[in-house]
Amino acid sequence: MRKVYIGAAVTALQPLVLSAMLLPATMYAVRELKATGFGQWTTATSLIAFAMFATNLGLRATFVRAVARDPKGAGPVLADQLGLRLLLSLFGGATAVLVCVVMGYSSVVLVCTVISAVGLVLTTISTTAGDMLQGVQRLGVVAVANTIAGVCLTAASVIVIALGQGPIGLSLSYLVGPVISMLVMFAVIRRDHFPVRLVFHLERFRKLLWEARYMGATQLVYSASANAEALILPRLAGETVFGYFSGGTLLSTRLAAVPDGLGSALYPAVVEADRTGPHAVVRLVGRFLVLGFLACLAIAVVVYLLAGPMSRILFEENPVVGRQVMQITIWAIPVMSILWVLGAALNGLGGDAAQARAVAISAVINIALSAFLVWKYGLLGACWSMVLRYVVWLAVIIPCSARTFLPVLRSARQPASPAGVLP
Repeated sequence: MRKVYIGAAVTALQPLVLSAMLLPATMYAVRELKATGFGQWTTATSLIAFAMFATNLGLRATFVRAVARDPKGAGPVLADQLGLRLLLSLFGGATAVLVCVVMGYSSVVLVCTVISAVGLVLTTISTTAGDMLQGVQRLGVVAVANTIAGVCLTAASVIVIALGQGPIGLSLSYLVGPVISMLVMFAVIRRDHFPVRLVFHLERFRKLLWEARYMGATQLVYSASANAEALILPRLAGETVFGYFSGGTLLSTRLAAVPDGLGSALYPAVVEADRTGPHAVVRLVGRFLVLGFLACLAIAVVVYLLAGPMSRILFEENPVVGRQVMQITIWAIPVMSILWVLGAALNGLGGDAAQARAVAISAVINIALSAFLVWKYGLLGACWSMVLRYVVWLAVIIPCSARTFLPVLRSARQPASPAGVLP
């Protein structure tokens, strides 16, 4: 348990420390590129973010679970994952470029999308290595690698912006991060575990995708729901308005790594605790729920209070709009803390189908809700859509996951059997 809590703290705090280091550079990019240039860059990255579901398709969760259950047999599994995810990332990047062309975005957005598609392939390889280390609970290595990569990426982005290279130069600078994190993590895996191989075996790929079908469906509908505002707002309101939205949601999207880190640390721990017994699972999940919510609530309050001064730094020409965006969207973080912990616990207990149903139901509601709010209220509608997305999902996942959690809770309430006596 001590190792689990240390891993959770490292995984959750690392994005906070990194964001604090990188935030001035990102704010500098927003100021120099202005709303239009920053909107062009974030339009491209939003298309890639939507296509990113194709690189996962539920494979990450099943891979981490397989490594956590059998760390000694992780070598061949990693080789299969690398081969399959490489193919999926190539498909995802090509799809994002095609969507950009079909939707008629500017040439600047198109070039940024092509460059970001290359970054998608590199990020996928790096993420696969990180998942391997997460499965063996070496979260500290992942945190260090990501921190080094983030610092180098930030330095590169500041240099290209200072040289006046615009959104295209910024896209190129973002290739630095995944390259460095990939090299660091693969070096650790090779040194401490086994040689890294790449395998292409179509029959095994088919089996892996079938095993992850529920989580894959979850990723598909979640990606459509999570990126609804980013796909709709630029077309309805233009790239400049989307620039205000992207800059204003900068903190909420960066700080989302905190609840995500809690879920990443909890997931392999639940798999391990489930072998110990229901008491360990209930205690672990309960503590993560309480601690995660309190930490994320404190973060939201601080950002709400500082939104005004930060917006004046980011958007000299219209700070009021930036402040409104920050003060609305930051409240998604406390809701996400509960949602991510419940989702990690559900997947760790094998409730993939229940998770998929919950995401599918909430995604249908959220896509319709996002379209209506953005069409009716524009920028502010997109902000409220971002918060309500997680509220709706949380409302849906609680009853959908009850069948998985109730047997565990009932077992935990029963007294433990005496040592040496079978129940």
